[in-house]
Amino acid sequence: EIMPSLVGSEMCIETAVEEVRREIRLAMAMAMCNPAPAARKIWGEIPCDGNVLTPEDLITYAAMRCREGEF
Repeated sequence: EIMPSLVGSEMCIETAVEEVRREIRLAMAMAMCNPAPAARKIWGEIPCDGNVLTPEDLITYAAMRCREGEF
């Protein structure tokens, strides 16, 4: 039996995760509009799995750079 209080908590967590992803996507979109050549270069270096850079792509890239000691 699934306890209603647990289901509600999981739904809140899923909603919070989606809200965070949405906020990251918005911040990324704004940052990618930066016309500065240095900023454009950095965004161009981030590999992505599809046609559009996702928060997961950015986080993976940032983690890789941190492991390499570059951040």
